[in-house]
Amino acid sequence: MRLVSPKSIRKVYIPATAKVISDHGKSPTPFLTAARDYEAKLILKGFERQQSIDNPAHTKARIPFTPDLVNKCKELMVSNQITKPNGKPLHEVEKLRLTTCQATGNAFLLRACEHIHSTEAAAKPPLRSEITFFTSKGRVISYEQIGIVRAHKVTFFTEFSKTDQTGRGRIASHIRLPTSSTSCIVRRLEKWYRVSRDQWGAVGSDPLYDLPRQNVVPVKLTLNLLHHVMTATTDLTHTVLNTFNNEFETVTKRVTSHSLRYGGATALAAAGIPEFLIALYGGWVPGSTSLKLYVGLTNQTIDTISHALTWAADNNISKAFIENHMVTSKKARRG
Repeated sequence: MRLVSPKSIRKVYIPATAKVISDHGKSPTPFLTAARDYEAKLILKGFERQQSIDNPAHTKARIPFTPDLVNKCKELMVSNQITKPNGKPLHEVEKLRLTTCQATGNAFLLRACEHIHSTEAAAKPPLRSEITFFTSKGRVISYEQIGIVRAHKVTFFTEFSKTDQTGRGRIASHIRLPTSSTSCIVRRLEKWYRVSRDQWGAVGSDPLYDLPRQNVVPVKLTLNLLHHVMTATTDLTHTVLNTFNNEFETVTKRVTSHSLRYGGATALAAAGIPEFLIALYGGWVPGSTSLKLYVGLTNQTIDTISHALTWAADNNISKAFIENHMVTSKKARRG
């Protein structure tokens, strides 16, 4: 019992045990009375205190893979410092696909099931034609014209969200930045569409990251490869991590596809975007459950978010977060 989460004992184990007793034709009242006894509550509180000591929350957190790390990953792949797990070099289109995936996850604060893969029937990663590109006059750009006709804005609609309490889904947009920065997500997606469509034959009904030519590169973007390049990027970028690898759990084990969502949120917070706007943009449940019904994202907000993420991509904001994690991990494991 001491290995079970105290919350699981209270919310699952006790009610389930009472149901089993009832299903066997006996009254669960004596059992429930004992479970609600003052001494039993004190024991559970003791379990909770000990669990918080043994499993501090900071050791469970994923490392945010921020926009600057997306740019660094691209540099390392281009210079072939990062290869496939088997040591073979990455194909040029694989490098582009990986960078596009990372930048998209950052820009729209996406869960893996919202743009890469899904283990849940209700989740539907997007098809290429389901991401909408607009001209400066608000006209929708057809799939065949993406990357040819200049896009002013791109909008990503996430139909399913485990935190969606309104049933309306989540709509996130970014605008084209006036600078020529390659970190602009509109430019990144335009290039991906153009290359994957014109050179690799991808059609609008294909999933966002799929590539049809099976004899050259895999059709699907695998989480294994994505996690590998993200882990390698974090490790190579911040050599301080290597110092502790033999003594502590390596930080890079905490870099996953979900780190892209955290990374985007971290970047926005670092740029001074208010928490309630980040919660709204990313689909997190805010303090007020009715907030999403009454607060909308204006064009000015979209402009601010686009600039903030590009600023984060051009600055080394991840260093402090990773080094802080190493410091707290070292102290937590002392003795």
